[in-house]
Amino acid sequence: MMTMKVHKMKHVWLALAVSMLIVAGCKKDDDNGDSSTTPPVATFEMQVNLKVGTQPFVRNQGMTFSDGSAIRVENLRFYFSDVRLVREDGTEVMVNDVAYFTAGDGLDEEAQLMLTGYPEQSGNYKAVKLGVGLPADLNASDPSSFDSNDHPLHTFRNMHWGWAAKYKFIEMDARMDTLGNGTFDHSVVYHVGHDDFYDNSKTIDCEFELNTGESFKLFTSIDLEAIFINGTDPIDYRQDDLTHTTNSGYNLAERYYTNFVSAIQ
Repeated sequence: MMTMKVHKMKHVWLALAVSMLIVAGCKKDDDNGDSSTTPPVATFEMQVNLKVGTQPFVRNQGMTFSDGSAIRVENLRFYFSDVRLVREDGTEVMVNDVAYFTAGDGLDEEAQLMLTGYPEQSGNYKAVKLGVGLPADLNASDPSSFDSNDHPLHTFRNMHWGWAAKYKFIEMDARMDTLGNGTFDHSVVYHVGHDDFYDNSKTIDCEFELNTGESFKLFTSIDLEAIFINGTDPIDYRQDDLTHTTNSGYNLAERYYTNFVSAIQ
C-alpha cells in the first residue's frame, strides 16, 4: 500500500459542458494512456448533473415543478469542500479542499459540472464525503490574497461578501412562473452562507476499487425541485423568496442550505 500524501489546496474550477442527465451511479475507467508519467497517481472524478425533478437542467429555460409552477434559473453557483474518499475501514483520503461550481456566467448549455482529484492511495472505497460551502478557515480568506483568477476563492468569482468579510456558499437567482402563463412573474434570490451552516458530512455511498494508474468516475445529481418541494421542509417561494443571510433572512437561508444538501443524490 502506498503512503498517503495529501496535497493541500488542490483547487479545481468546474466548467460547464453539454451532457445528458445521468442518475447517480458508479463507473470505473481503465487508463491505457502514457505510462511514463512520474509518479503515477489514481484519478477520481465526480460529475454533478443538475436537474429539476426528472428534467435535465438548462439555464434560462423554464422547467416545470410537480405542482405545476415553473422555475427559470438565471444564475446558480456554489462550493464543495473537504471532499474525501472513505476507505472500507472508515479512514478518509482527501482529494479536494475546495471546488467552485457554476451554472451561470453566460452559458446556456445543460449543466455538467466536474470535479477532479488525485488520491495517491489505492484500495477499496465505500463512499465519498464532502462539505457544501466553506469551512471557517477558508470562509475567512481574503479573496484579494489569491494570485490566480482560476482560484475558487479569488475575487474574480464574485462569491465574497465584502460587507460581511465572508463568502456565499450558494448563490441562486431565478424567476418563478406562479400564474402558470409563462410570464415568470416572480423573482427569487437565495444568497446563502454562514459558518454555522457548514456541514461536511454529506455522504454518497458508492463501493469502488481505485488503483494507481486507474480512474474512477462518480455520477451524482442535485434536484433543484427538492429544495422547494419536499416532505420535510418545503419552501414556499411565493413568500420566502429573498435572503442574503442577514438577520431577517437567516432562518430562510438555513432552511435553503439544509434542503440544498439533502437534494444532492
